[in-house]
Amino acid sequence: VNVLVPALLAGNAVLHKPSEHSPGVGERLRTLLLQSDVPPDVFQVCQGGRDVGRALVRLQGLGAVVFTGSREAGTEVAAVAARSHTRAILELGGVDSAYIRPDVADVERAAASVASGAFYNAGQGCCAVERVYVHRDVYELFVEALVSEAAKLCA
Repeated sequence: VNVLVPALLAGNAVLHKPSEHSPGVGERLRTLLLQSDVPPDVFQVCQGGRDVGRALVRLQGLGAVVFTGSREAGTEVAAVAARSHTRAILELGGVDSAYIRPDVADVERAAASVASGAFYNAGQGCCAVERVYVHRDVYELFVEALVSEAAKLCA
């Protein structure tokens, strides 16, 4: 969203391929944009895996390619984009951890922060929390609080 909205506001058309692990995000964005009177041909969603992503990067006439993902896939995106002189904006290799120490002042607040960091934008962010290391002294309290936070998201 932090790239899509500015591109649209600047008058660009956007072809969005969400992660194959969270395809509903792209469709939900499209629905919301259509409800906001964005013309249907201005924001398109293309679903699929790596093969679809590879094909999209090879399209001629793109103004830019924006990619969030692994270093390996980003290297491939950059190489293909460079061949056609297409600008590439890459956010690569986010493997962000959270550490919960035994002296944490507020376990519930820490759990809320970790839940937000992990689940915001369906976890599809360059700085999304991907693993949590919890000291054994606060493990049970933290897990209980994190499960409670996650349950709020499902309600």
